[in-house]
Amino acid sequence: MELGEQYEDPDRFLEAANLFTKASRLFADSKMKLLVSGNSAYCKALEHGTKFDKESETKNKAQLYPKIKGNLRNAAVSYRKGGFEGEADWTLATSAYFDATWHLIKVDEEKELDKKKRLLEVVVNLFKSASELFGKAGYKYKEKEILEHLIMLEKEEMILVSALNTIKTPSITGSTVGIVAPACPLETSLSPRMSEIHKLTEESTRVLEERTAKKKYKLIYRNLLEEYPRIQRRECRVGIAQIGLSNTSDILREFYEEKVAGLLSLREDKVEIIRSNVKNMIKIANTKGINILLFPEMTIDLNYGELLKDISNLAKTNEMYIIPGSYHDQETKRNLSVVIGPNGILWEQEKHIPAIIHLEGKRFKEGIDVGITPRKTIICNTEFGRIAIIICRDFLDMDLRVELKNFEPPVDIILNPAFTPVTADFKAAHFDARRSIYAYCFFANVAEFGDSLIYTPEKERVDRMIQSKEENLIYKDIDLFNLRSERKKWEKEQNKERGFIQSTR
Repeated sequence: MELGEQYEDPDRFLEAANLFTKASRLFADSKMKLLVSGNSAYCKALEHGTKFDKESETKNKAQLYPKIKGNLRNAAVSYRKGGFEGEADWTLATSAYFDATWHLIKVDEEKELDKKKRLLEVVVNLFKSASELFGKAGYKYKEKEILEHLIMLEKEEMILVSALNTIKTPSITGSTVGIVAPACPLETSLSPRMSEIHKLTEESTRVLEERTAKKKYKLIYRNLLEEYPRIQRRECRVGIAQIGLSNTSDILREFYEEKVAGLLSLREDKVEIIRSNVKNMIKIANTKGINILLFPEMTIDLNYGELLKDISNLAKTNEMYIIPGSYHDQETKRNLSVVIGPNGILWEQEKHIPAIIHLEGKRFKEGIDVGITPRKTIICNTEFGRIAIIICRDFLDMDLRVELKNFEPPVDIILNPAFTPVTADFKAAHFDARRSIYAYCFFANVAEFGDSLIYTPEKERVDRMIQSKEENLIYKDIDLFNLRSERKKWEKEQNKERGFIQSTR
């Protein structure tokens, strides 16, 4: 299923649907049968949705429309019967959302103004309906996304319609075993709260063990306190420097060139602009007492030695850890993120999942080498705590997040540099991870698309986010002692709740 999303391949979605159908035969429990049946129907909707996107003829799209709607309806019914109300509500809201996009296509093709106006009214009502359904289900970030579409409609702006983007996979299908049943998120003061309690039957555990005989990821622990003897601090300040803003709203063409297919290189005429911007951001960060500074993915090209030299000197002078996003290494064909400290380059992390970016009608597919499984992710114990760097959409992979959740000793800080026009999924993943992994999560996106954010495990009412089209800096103070103490309390509470569930079966 993940491969279906990555390659937008209907055959892989169909294969996933068939696998879910086969999996249903493994379960004696009717609840689990209904769950995987819902997953199977959802995969079929994604299969037809992918075909829908690739069709240029409206008449062919019209033939796929009832198949998508039918499978979404079947998925919702199965989820509802199984007691998975959150997923059923998500699916019904998604169905309404897809209705709106289909009618929007018809609006674009309609020539008569009166009919176009009536269709547009239908579209607006469907968007409102979908927004209300997502809101009632607790998915406030999705409700906000649709309301933004409504605002765009009112301004008579064009919305790029993609069936595959509107038929987002419910979180239930993206887990390690494909059968995790999170409750519908409830709204907090700022964002939805996602369930951290995952119920697994003995049969699902057996399936998990069989499927993970060869792990997809391997987490490697490094203790920098032994390599560079320092005392671990109790407190530190971590910041995000959101940079990377074009003048033409076409950042790929304005800032980059492809010297090798699928590998981006910063244009030579932009190097001095980036140097100046990076130095300025580091200077501001230093005046604010920031200890760790994260830049977005692809904003600083370390193939240019002068950029590496500038950052290395500033890291040493200011006693800072600086993560200059990530870049395409033209020699190794890897997407690399390096951590630069007072002692130079401390470690590097490579990206595992290539990006596919759709922007202004163009499609860019990252041509990086990703190596063989298990793919390695480094957890470094530093003077500022245990840090993991996860590049862009790697963080959306549930398998990797599960590994991070189960890792010992626990991760304290997750740094996620990104270059993505689609941010809603990242918001949801980070909001979930702040409690499920119980770590501070930092999402640094390129300024062109924005929505860089900081999510914290504690309950607080401060919204730390930078809007799109804005170059700015945000930061958060971290008390490592308090974080680790509260994490232990949280884990004890979760274990008690799981024990209660077991005892009442």
